[in-house]
Amino acid sequence: MRRSARTTSRGLKTRDKVLDTAREVVLRAGPMGLSMRAVAKRANMSLGNLQFHYRDPTSILRGILERELALGVEGAERAAARSAQSDPIGAAIDAMLDRQKAPGSGKLFFSLWAFAASSPSLGEVLRDFYADWIERLARGLRAHDTGVTAAEAKQRAFLFVATLEGASLFRCGVAGRWTRTQETSLRRALRGLLTD
Repeated sequence: MRRSARTTSRGLKTRDKVLDTAREVVLRAGPMGLSMRAVAKRANMSLGNLQFHYRDPTSILRGILERELALGVEGAERAAARSAQSDPIGAAIDAMLDRQKAPGSGKLFFSLWAFAASSPSLGEVLRDFYADWIERLARGLRAHDTGVTAAEAKQRAFLFVATLEGASLFRCGVAGRWTRTQETSLRRALRGLLTD
């Protein structure tokens, strides 16, 4: 069976280059500045080649968020595995909180949240992103705690994501000064959502 050019090693590298470039465009110009031409020009590729990989700016934004989620999940899983004997839940939480502080992460999400209020297509992309994240977290909760119902796991996952994302406004300094006491309280609350 022939592999699609989108799934070959070269195709995957091109897709990564597009997502890196598009992320830069969003960080510099906001989601409104993301256009196929802007990404193609900045990535030094033809518009046709870009459209072979991504059909429109919405599909590029979807790709950026899917990669953000994958990186966050991979980081949390690696951290938990490294700390399997000591505190895997604490290590996973630390990894997720560290991901919030990754270069450009706060600015990326803040700009997407702001633009989503007036962009139905971006709103849909963000809803899908958060639904996927909540679903993955709920599955993880069910796998580690067989006594929790599917509905309870989903509710805990929702509260975890909402708490983590809301706290990012404070942790990044947008909504005020963040203290060690608040950081400790946040970590305790997140742990409680995963273990209680």
